[in-house]
Amino acid sequence: MLMAAAHRHNELELNMVAQGTAVYFFGGRRVTLPANSLMLFWAIAPHQLVDAPPDTFMYWLTLPLSWFLHLNWPEPFRRAVLNSELIIDPTASPEDRQRFVQWQADLTRNQPEDREVMLLEVEARLKRLVARLDL
Repeated sequence: MLMAAAHRHNELELNMVAQGTAVYFFGGRRVTLPANSLMLFWAIAPHQLVDAPPDTFMYWLTLPLSWFLHLNWPEPFRRAVLNSELIIDPTASPEDRQRFVQWQADLTRNQPEDREVMLLEVEARLKRLVARLDL
């Protein structure tokens, strides 16, 4: 799970620490994510998972940048994401873990309609996050 070097790619990442703690190197700083937290970022910025206790369990989901750009987000949120800011929700819920399990199943089936439903659910989850942010 730990990464030997920082990497970057042109998608968004939505990560959830379901158990344990994850320490990222992101944009020249260390960021610690406790259990039950969600993090969204544009992965064009170099990032690296540098530390996680053995009991840490995480979910990763990469999302196309084009998907994000075509949706109607509040401008402060859109700007924050495109400026490579970390968007952190420290209050993920048990339902979030269930969502990631479902999204993984949807993607595994590799059917366009499953992918469409998954993206709608991700959009809804992010809109709930945006409603709580102070941007």
